[in-house]
Amino acid sequence: MARFNGSRLSEAARRRALIEERVFKGIELYRRGRIRFPYRQAGDGLKVGKTLFGVLWDSKPGEMYIVELAGGRWACTCPDFEKRGEWLGVCKHIAAVLAYKGELRCVLCGRPAGLSTTCLSCQAEAAQAQAAADAAYCRAADLEALLFG
Repeated sequence: MARFNGSRLSEAARRRALIEERVFKGIELYRRGRIRFPYRQAGDGLKVGKTLFGVLWDSKPGEMYIVELAGGRWACTCPDFEKRGEWLGVCKHIAAVLAYKGELRCVLCGRPAGLSTTCLSCQAEAAQAQAAADAAYCRAADLEALLFG
């Protein structure tokens, strides 16, 4: 999971890191079976199980946040979404529902990601970049050892 120091990352990188964190937590909620549908409320009609979901709280057994698709956008009743929802577009509860529906997208490129925060292509690119950085670091360390003992 990405960690960041807000002053050292660009706004876009900071946003991606926050989204990745929420998607990761949402995947964990989904894997632990925290999705409840059909969520019932008065007059919910055909929305049940398609655009209206309950996601159980971890801290209060039996309580849940409501996740709903309205006007083409997902919304959640949790405090995190109320505070950052417009900026991030996701909270861990929305991510859990998207995982349940098989609709998670890569936080880097937007391609389908399955039950991951990044797609296989972006994972491969990151692994290659890390391998190149590791090799360069090892070469620099070897050169330093040769020069300075």
